[in-house]
Amino acid sequence: MLADHVMKKRLEPGELGFDGYQPDLLTISQNYENELRTLEIVRQYTSIPAPKLVHKGNG
Repeated sequence: MLADHVMKKRLEPGELGFDGYQPDLLTISQNYENELRTLEIVRQYTSIPAPKLVHKGNG
């Protein structure tokens, strides 16, 4: 994997994330859109390096 890229996978129902994190499946789509918008804002208004989205799945 390239050092400048981040892999992110949506958790399936019953699947736990990092350190036992259990997502609220009702708000996952909102969280996902918020994360994408946040990355856009960081890239646009700061000099902080932020990963680019290279693929957006249909899930």
